Amino acid sequence: MRLLLRVYLTISRARSPSSVPDTTPMRMTTGAWVLLSRRVSKLRLILEGLQILTELISYSGEEIERALIKGFSSCAFITVKNRRAVCEDMELTDEDKRILNDMFCRLGSGDRDTEINRIELCRGLIELQLKSAQDEYNQKSKIYKALGVCAGLAVGIFVL
Repeated sequence: MRLLLRVYLTISRARSPSSVPDTTPMRMTTGAWVLLSRRVSKLRLILEGLQILTELISYSGEEIERALIKGFSSCAFITVKNRRAVCEDMELTDEDKRILNDMFCRLGSGDRDTEINRIELCRGLIELQLKSAQDEYNQKSKIYKALGVCAGLAVGIFVL
């Protein structure tokens, strides 16, 4: 499983240019630590949805569209239409959305074991994204909170 994750990450990095700076709105605003927190919570919701999806497919043999709707019912940013799910959210990174949308595109084209393996691969990739998001949140939230305190002190000094 880890070997599959490494191969997938190597291929995805080769397809996407890493030298292009990331200029998503999340990294450009002053309330970015709040958006980072939302990204972490949404990635956790996605992991829960993937777990439910795995259980529905492996144990109950649920139809794909119904399993997607039940699995991601708590994720308002994932829409299911015509046996296809799409992740559209501004707070998730392009990489997060790409991982999910790739899995959603391929879902339903194989047998039960293949589908479960695809979902597990996606879970592993999302877990890596979650760990990266948590590290980024822990690092940047301290900076933004300290910056807010310093700005408040500066305003207080100017008022006096």
